[in-house]
Amino acid sequence: MKPLGAAVSSLLFLIATQVAIAVATPAFAAPQWVEDQCRAAAVRVRPVLRFDEVEAYVANCIADWTAGTPPPRGRKSYDRNR
Repeated sequence: MKPLGAAVSSLLFLIATQVAIAVATPAFAAPQWVEDQCRAAAVRVRPVLRFDEVEAYVANCIADWTAGTPPPRGRKSYDRNR
């Protein structure tokens, strides 16, 4: 019976540790307008993206906006790499 008690106490310790980490870690979420703008930009991408590609595009866009350097605005230079 003693090994079962040790297993239960270690399981409770593990659960308590995970709860403490989850509570102490703040949720960094982008504002809703950033998510809306990124989703709208993903819809305009041609050729049309698949669902998983849209999610990756939106995640990268949100990361760009929340990193402190928003994506460039205005006219794009399409011959930039030529």
